[in-house]
Amino acid sequence: MQQSEMLSKDGPYLEYILIQSRSLERGFRFTKQKLNPDMLPHEAAQLIAGNMRGDPMVRQLRFLASEPAMVGGHAGFRLIYSYQDPYGVTIKTIYYGVVLPNLFFNLRYTAAQRYYFDKELPAFNDLFESLRLNAAFNS
Repeated sequence: MQQSEMLSKDGPYLEYILIQSRSLERGFRFTKQKLNPDMLPHEAAQLIAGNMRGDPMVRQLRFLASEPAMVGGHAGFRLIYSYQDPYGVTIKTIYYGVVLPNLFFNLRYTAAQRYYFDKELPAFNDLFESLRLNAAFNS
């Protein structure tokens, strides 16, 4: 099971916010690894980073930060990274994730680093600060 919602003001190639939840039973695309409910936030972040490294469409991947973060009131992680897409455009992402008892929840902001990333970052930060994960996510 996977559910997601994408939001974009100027078009998803330029910038987007992705809200996603996925079953812990589902392996990741490039590593086939799975998260489990007993993982610590930094372990989950390492698994996510490893999956990104396996993506053949991502070039010059650079992790700029990997740190603990509260995500909707739960202990999670924040990754910040940049890469070049197949067209040579530098893309930057802030990726928040949290492993819950039955699912993995993540929220990310991705944008072309030049101009668009800084332009829409305040809107993403406002959304992140308002995020609350209700009881349905905990069971």
